Amino acid sequence: MNVIIEPYTAEFEWCDEFFPGKSLCSLPLAGKPLAEHLLDLCTVFGAERALVLDYNLDLTFRRRLESQEHRWPLHISYEGASLSPDVQALAGRNAAFIGEHETLIFRGPVLPQTGTLAEIFAHLEDCTPGRSSEDGLYLGSSASLKRYTGPLLRPRSLKEYFDLNFALLGSPAPYTLPGYSAENGVYTGMNVSIKQNCSIEPPVMLSDNIRLERDCTLRNGVIIGEDSLIDRGTVLEHTIVLDDTYVGYEMEFKDKIVSGGRIINAENEIYVDQEEIGVSSKMKTLHGLDFTVLTERILLLALALLLLIPYFVLALFGKRFRNSVWGRKLSMDRYPKIWDALLHRGNLVRRSARDPHYVFCASDAWSVSASPEQQIIDDLYFCHHATVPAVLRITFAGFLLRGLS
Repeated sequence: MNVIIEPYTAEFEWCDEFFPGKSLCSLPLAGKPLAEHLLDLCTVFGAERALVLDYNLDLTFRRRLESQEHRWPLHISYEGASLSPDVQALAGRNAAFIGEHETLIFRGPVLPQTGTLAEIFAHLEDCTPGRSSEDGLYLGSSASLKRYTGPLLRPRSLKEYFDLNFALLGSPAPYTLPGYSAENGVYTGMNVSIKQNCSIEPPVMLSDNIRLERDCTLRNGVIIGEDSLIDRGTVLEHTIVLDDTYVGYEMEFKDKIVSGGRIINAENEIYVDQEEIGVSSKMKTLHGLDFTVLTERILLLALALLLLIPYFVLALFGKRFRNSVWGRKLSMDRYPKIWDALLHRGNLVRRSARDPHYVFCASDAWSVSASPEQQIIDDLYFCHHATVPAVLRITFAGFLLRGLS
């Protein structure tokens, strides 16, 4: 059996308005992208091939699918596509994919409330003229088109999307929520750091690479997306924090969606962009001419000049020595990275895992062997707490620890 997933139809312009840069395929529901929920379900159904069609092609989501291809025992294709007026047109455009096989077609962001294929087949009826343009689940073949009449979950508005997140968080079956562990209504992913004096009342979803600073409070349903930092003293109540988001210290949100620097009121369907008050995208950079950046530039130039002669003296002994244990202890392997950061306006201390031009990670202040996951969390914290003393501490501790290791 084949599967076609096309969640985007003309009714869902609200996704573009409130979540620019995201598609309905990659928009998370209870911490997992919508398309991944459907791929999980189709795996249970025994599907062999899946075609995911996206009106707003999301290259980040494509890379995510490619990196997790081992997760599903079916062949997955993710492609861009224009809107289809109805299911017949959609099937016609993809006739080569359908072939002679029966094909489940998910039109619109619909989630059937059943976990068995037998239940799907038990609620099929012939699709009458005029109804094939409606969002729903269909079973198509070269000879017929049937429509599923059983119960469906579908977010037709921003408010319904908000409510559906918490409905799945409270009662996910037949779908599975992401998380390395689940205990007493608290779902936690990999590499979650929770500091002292945090109060967490279920249900709560903490995705991968999350850092909760001290004295945070989560209550009455909270979902926090991947690679996010909640700073100290923050209170979140019945709130969704999407991926790659920083929430500043001692902030309080109730019944909101926080996405990067955007605060969304789902009830009234209004939003405000407020980067300046301490809510921002993880990828916020600090290239302004402040004291921290100026200090890094001066240190980079000073280190480039100071280590120039030792580097070329050691070069006489060959590249093998520079990359040896003693070359590492003397930080000679860092020297090319100093020039790389200077020439590409990079950072002495890395701000994120996506920053290619840097010399040290924030974790180098305390360990030369921190895991990549811990480095992500430490870099995320440093990105939003960069100060001159912190830069100096990380730089000198980095050199010292490498020399003593």
